[in-house]
Amino acid sequence: MNISKIKNFNNYFLKVILITVLLSLSLIPWIEFINSNLNELDFIFNDNLVILLSLYFLFISLVYLTLKNLTSLKAYSLIAFISISIWILFQHNFLKGSLNIFFKKIGISNDYSSEIALLAILLFFYFFFNLIKKKRIYTVFFLFFLTFNLIFSTFQFGKEFTNQKKNYNINENKVSLTNNIKRPNIYFFILDGMMPLNEFKDFYKKDLENFENFYDQKEYIYFKNTLNFYPDTQNILTSLFFLDKIFIENDNYENDNLKPKIYKKFPGLLSQKYNPLLISELNKLGYEFKWIGNSFAACSRYNYRYCLSDRKEEYIDWYLLQSFLEKTPVIQIFNKITEHKIIQKNLKINQRGNAIGKLEKFLILNQNYIETKSTFYFIHHMHPHWPYKHDEQCNYKNFPGNTNFEGYKNSYLCVIKNITNIIDIIDQIDKNAMVIFQSDHNWEMSNISEIKYGNRKQIFSLIKNNIQCKSSIPTGLNNIQITNYLINCLKNN
Repeated sequence: MNISKIKNFNNYFLKVILITVLLSLSLIPWIEFINSNLNELDFIFNDNLVILLSLYFLFISLVYLTLKNLTSLKAYSLIAFISISIWILFQHNFLKGSLNIFFKKIGISNDYSSEIALLAILLFFYFFFNLIKKKRIYTVFFLFFLTFNLIFSTFQFGKEFTNQKKNYNINENKVSLTNNIKRPNIYFFILDGMMPLNEFKDFYKKDLENFENFYDQKEYIYFKNTLNFYPDTQNILTSLFFLDKIFIENDNYENDNLKPKIYKKFPGLLSQKYNPLLISELNKLGYEFKWIGNSFAACSRYNYRYCLSDRKEEYIDWYLLQSFLEKTPVIQIFNKITEHKIIQKNLKINQRGNAIGKLEKFLILNQNYIETKSTFYFIHHMHPHWPYKHDEQCNYKNFPGNTNFEGYKNSYLCVIKNITNIIDIIDQIDKNAMVIFQSDHNWEMSNISEIKYGNRKQIFSLIKNNIQCKSSIPTGLNNIQITNYLINCLKNN
């Protein structure tokens, strides 16, 4: 091997090392994102993550190659600059929040904290570039700072992930359909983050008399004062499919020392490896289980045999991507761009999270299936939960931020319209069905102490019984209790 070949090999090896360092340091925002969502690992770790990470690394690599040709910075200095710039970019929401607090304290009303924060970030970019350009010591400092961040974040993730997996298990039941009796179809709608009807009317001073008269005429009953056991989607829906509370000491949910009875939570427990208790009980009664999910919990990601549709409608998990980028100004810029109708149509923005709309299409096109199959439909409608993308008539409109009062109000009224439409369709096509509309938890803002209107565990609950279950539904049954009521009712009839 001659000297030139050795040099070429060394140069190639050095380039590989430099790119590896760059991509590793660029992972810090992803690891921090995962650490802040450890209770929803099934949402994060899916096949879409590979796609998003690949696109992310491709983008970083293109930025590196572009700046390498445009600047005189040495490779290691350029890596330090790009890495610290990415880290700063993900501090946008922190800067925005700090500015809001500052302006509030000095008594100034400010609607441009986001823009000021973005300007500050751009100034930081300029400042860091000049520091790195002038002296090598700053490059070393930034690389050391980012490496420490990477190690610390990775260690934190590893520790918490390991703790989650200790001593948790789930029964792997394999149950086939055994009962061919045609039973009434059951439609179970989860309306994500929908506050109780009475709270909405009080909070927004909104008259919903038309809706109340409508569901009353359709023989639906609204149940006030319904409380779920837990204040979050994952633990509630896990409990629903487990037909029981999932914590050993259930009354002390906030206790960090509590261990769930099972490891695999919703939506991962619906994967092909498992057969949760609710589904196995339904199977014994001759029911098929069908699931319409959303970007957070897409049926196609976990178990195709439960899906009403056998194909993925999107190649990119937009909800995951938006959640990741929420700390940056990218989402706000994207929202401005997607206000154009052509872009909305091509990206299918209006369809995301609209599980009720997907059910409407299925019911209209598959009446024979509905009439011949006993089916439990689980419809997880992502609204009125953030992000708020509709006005009260369900037309696309951006309402940035999960604390947007107007955005939530409009999203809520859009869901009311969705409920009205699907009730009409079910009434025409499947009149003997049992129908349940319940939220998993109250609005996210119920966590904020200065807003005194409700408990995050209080939920929306609108139910129609059927002929098969002759007894009256007890008042205030939550997601878990109503599923148990259904199973017992069907067993006895």
